[in-house]
Amino acid sequence: MGVFFRMVSFMRSNLLIILKAFICFAIGLYICTFCTIYFYNGDTQIDENVDTIVVLGAAVVQNEDLNPCLTARVDKAIELSKSGKIKKIIFSGGVDEGTLKNEALEMKKYFISKAKSDQIPEIITEENSTTT
Repeated sequence: MGVFFRMVSFMRSNLLIILKAFICFAIGLYICTFCTIYFYNGDTQIDENVDTIVVLGAAVVQNEDLNPCLTARVDKAIELSKSGKIKKIIFSGGVDEGTLKNEALEMKKYFISKAKSDQIPEIITEENSTTT
């Protein structure tokens, strides 16, 4: 019987350690997420001399829409193109292992479907890269 109580006590103390670690991880994740949103989703200022932007790819999963990261990148390109200063957009991204969709072409399709036709600059696709 004494062995049983020692085992229960041991498990209870380890459970508290695991719970504390999980809480610390959750708080850290929350802080990282907040900082990312706060610092990287601000207004983007366009330098007067900039007329071309590059949009880097991210994985495109077969039979699914663009992932949120990729959608946010293309949405930012649409926002920047509304200024009228952007003359060219380069979408960069090839085909990842395990998928059959080309990142650059999927971004181009999404951009054209969401942007106003009078705000679409020249679009160049770089379709060979596999990693950024």
